[in-house]
Amino acid sequence: MCRGAQVVFLVAAAAVGCAVQAAEDLASACGVGRRVVLEDGTRGVVTSTGTITGCYVKLDDGSLVASYPEQMRFEETTGSAAPQADSTPPALGVYECTTPGVGINAAAMFGLVDAQNYRNFDGKRGRYAFDTGSATLVLLSGDSAGLRYRRASARSFRLLEDGDKPSGTHCVLNTAKDVNGGPW
Repeated sequence: MCRGAQVVFLVAAAAVGCAVQAAEDLASACGVGRRVVLEDGTRGVVTSTGTITGCYVKLDDGSLVASYPEQMRFEETTGSAAPQADSTPPALGVYECTTPGVGINAAAMFGLVDAQNYRNFDGKRGRYAFDTGSATLVLLSGDSAGLRYRRASARSFRLLEDGDKPSGTHCVLNTAKDVNGGPW
């Protein structure tokens, strides 16, 4: 084997070894099979790991979300009571959305500016309504008009599809982002 081919082979072998080690490290950090509490308070079980989005968690409501290891903690107690919907108005700020197998979902992201107005990822404004009885947020006007979300916890929403069916897209309040800045 010529010297150039040997170098290429060694570099490729090292890359494969690093990728295998990274996958094993991620599986260990995610704790596949363990119960977790996500940073927004929702609970579930880690089912697998992904290459881009980190850990996949099956929530207690049966839906699947993507999460990074640093956004969850292991739950040491038994019991799987899902958080109940809260009738208080949603917290103002930027809700960052992730979709399993995709990662960040900019099209679903929104920022609540005040009790009636929102901004989308691109900074365009519209009006929204929040129904405290059903804990449903509906974007009424603007580029994202028609999107519907159901509160999952005090700091998160699930994007709804096909009427009122929760999708895999999970939107968590990110207090580090400025609702008047952007794009996020």
